[in-house]
Amino acid sequence: MRYQIKYLLIIVVFTVFYLNAIGQNKTEGNYQRGGLEAPAIGKVSGQVIDGATNEPVVYATVTLLRKTDSVLVTGGVTNDKGYFLLEKVPVGRYKMKISFIGYKTLRKDSVFIGMKNPEINLGLIKLVSSAKKLKDVNIVAEKSEMTYNLDKKVVNVDKNVATAGGTAIDIMQTIPSVTVDVSGNVSLRGTDNVTILVDGKPSSLSLDQIPASMIDKVEVVTNPSAKYDPEGIGGILNIIMKKKDSKGYFGMVSFNAGTGDKYNTSLNINIRYNKLNYYVNYDNRFFGIKSNANLFGSSLLNDTTLSQDQTNFTHGYFHNLKGGIDYFINDKSTLSFSAVYRYRDFNSTTDMNNYTYKGDEDIIKKSANHSLSDNNSGEWQYTLSYDKKFDKPDQTLTSVLYAERENANTDIKTANQNIYPLDSLVNQKSYSKAKNIVATFQTDFAQQVGEGKLEAGFKSTYRSHDLDYNMDNYLSGWITDMNSSYHFVYTEVFNAAYGMMSGKLWFLKYQAGLRVEQSNTKGTLTGHDSTSVYNKSYLDFFPTLHLKYEVSEKQSFGLGYSKRINRPGMRYINPFINNIDPINLIKGNPDLKPEYVNSLEFSHMIDFKYTSLNSTLFYRQTNDMMSRIMTRDNNTGISTTTYQNLDKGITYGLEFVITQPLTKWWKTTGNFSLFKVKIDGSGINQIDNSNDLSWTAKLNNTFSINGFDFQIMYNYMSSKTVAQMQGMQGFSMGSGSGKQYSNQFCDIGFKKDIIKNMFTLNCRLSDVFKTNRFKMDTYGTNFSSSLNRTGESRILFIGLTYKINGGLKVKPKKNNANDSENNQDMDY
Repeated sequence: MRYQIKYLLIIVVFTVFYLNAIGQNKTEGNYQRGGLEAPAIGKVSGQVIDGATNEPVVYATVTLLRKTDSVLVTGGVTNDKGYFLLEKVPVGRYKMKISFIGYKTLRKDSVFIGMKNPEINLGLIKLVSSAKKLKDVNIVAEKSEMTYNLDKKVVNVDKNVATAGGTAIDIMQTIPSVTVDVSGNVSLRGTDNVTILVDGKPSSLSLDQIPASMIDKVEVVTNPSAKYDPEGIGGILNIIMKKKDSKGYFGMVSFNAGTGDKYNTSLNINIRYNKLNYYVNYDNRFFGIKSNANLFGSSLLNDTTLSQDQTNFTHGYFHNLKGGIDYFINDKSTLSFSAVYRYRDFNSTTDMNNYTYKGDEDIIKKSANHSLSDNNSGEWQYTLSYDKKFDKPDQTLTSVLYAERENANTDIKTANQNIYPLDSLVNQKSYSKAKNIVATFQTDFAQQVGEGKLEAGFKSTYRSHDLDYNMDNYLSGWITDMNSSYHFVYTEVFNAAYGMMSGKLWFLKYQAGLRVEQSNTKGTLTGHDSTSVYNKSYLDFFPTLHLKYEVSEKQSFGLGYSKRINRPGMRYINPFINNIDPINLIKGNPDLKPEYVNSLEFSHMIDFKYTSLNSTLFYRQTNDMMSRIMTRDNNTGISTTTYQNLDKGITYGLEFVITQPLTKWWKTTGNFSLFKVKIDGSGINQIDNSNDLSWTAKLNNTFSINGFDFQIMYNYMSSKTVAQMQGMQGFSMGSGSGKQYSNQFCDIGFKKDIIKNMFTLNCRLSDVFKTNRFKMDTYGTNFSSSLNRTGESRILFIGLTYKINGGLKVKPKKNNANDSENNQDMDY
């Protein structure tokens, strides 16, 4: 009897456990079939990154489907760090799909949310770039040359061969939508009012002071979100420098030499050990530049013909030293500090010959001008930042404190000699001291709200420009000209707050934001006998909107809108008359108003079997457009240049970017931009309304043959109508409309890794056919003129780079289950 009771108890216990298990499985099965309402207690999170570069994939679509019938349960998009979080997921079994344009769709067949394990962290999820099969050869990009996010285009330039030994100017010449003229001026879709950032921050570095070898990629932001400063009508070009995030020590040493007395070197060391990351960067550049220009014009009022020849030689150098430390407090908090010191010194020699003719033959005036200028500046920059990631993947806090101080000195000595009809000599010298101070505090917070993300931030900026200018004339000795000397201080204070919401609404990814800025400016001009003060204060609202509809993983449509501003700088509003050139007087306009622009664009992207095509239709309207206005006194021949607001300007056009692998070793990327510019100069006598159609084209060919990388880059800019003044130092004609002629150039280069890939040898030749030049004709009331300017051409660069422990680029990691906090079904 006792044994029977024992066996009976065993059977009862077994039956209870069995029925409980059956009941649990039945309940979960009923959840899946809809028989019971499953408790929505689950959470699924992870981070989506590029499988080749380990960089975050922003705004990738993440969807969770019921495993039994593939019905959509929930979904979301990744944030700017690649993180996603799906909340309130019912208990059950699911399938997951992650997709983004330019990548293979990733599918995960088993995601289980149970009562005992409701929260799943999938860790790092790597997307692979779309592979192309061409003539039975599998071509997989080592790194996508171009990627498209919701509000920007990212161009990877670290493997450019045709820019080896060059600067950021050479890099910009390879970027779609960007053009660079012979003087190094950068334009984006037809406008030269572009904000240039370095690692997301403003920099006093000019583009020719940034080595091309240190640039990883360039972000082209034609319609920036509310998170960005609204300055810059054309948009933003954000230069991202190379950096190393892996543990250990890494570095790179490079040396480049070019014809025409051009040399640059750089040294970059990065050491990461435990919770500390140290880095030191040093680079320098020694350069010589030669340019020539000639101007020919005629005046119908007094039947005179004027011509001028100008030659300029510039020699200089700069040094740039940066050091910093990152302290990883824990896995979610980082404190960083960096300091930069820059020193620049360059001098220029300019010689000009001026001739004035009466009619076709008789010379009535001849003069010569010789000037020497010496410029130097020293600058310190400090950055302190704190990054905090909270337990929720989408919850982050970032704070940055930035300070900059620059002291600059400019000395110019000028000799103006009248040769005919009277022989006379006037010697002048000017010297100026400038002190510039910038201080910025910015904090940004992001928080998931439902299935979207809310971002908010505040930024306060203080800028001070202090210029002390003096002019001396030589009589029996050097005497200060009090009427030509002044002290001008210009301060700007901007306080801004923004809010932005992003996510997915039905079939649309969206990002909507509003930025509010209060601007206060003050200019104080002190002359020898008077002081004038100019104050302005205004409040602005800058809305932004971005929409994206993904038809499939290979096709999408996008819509973007933003409002932006261009505030007049110090030289635009300084009312003091600069008479260092007695024939050309220059003065600012303190009543000048900011320009405001409304920018709209519609884009389409599609991947075919072998081809990737991106097309964009854009429209930009600028109100209160600022322009240079020159008036000329026909009795004295003296011209005065100032600035005024036009009514408005409109630019609209169409742009194409196409990428095509032709063979397993040949890839080509083309860019074509067609745009029309309309300027309304109503009320400005010297400016006519203009209506101009122009276009630009780029063709970039890369070849990889037997370990050699070759690149051929071609740029073309069509002729266009201009509405502006024209002149050079010592001579001017006036304001009017005219024609800027077409320009084109071709650069070639190659590189080769040698000695076990520890060294890289590079060589490039710029402007192979010597076609890069500037020519413009201007026509106005009773005058016409033609300007030609040429710089150096056909420059040869040769360089050698040594990579310490693999260099600064992060090598892709192999997929590993240990990369995730949850190892179940992690075979991606």
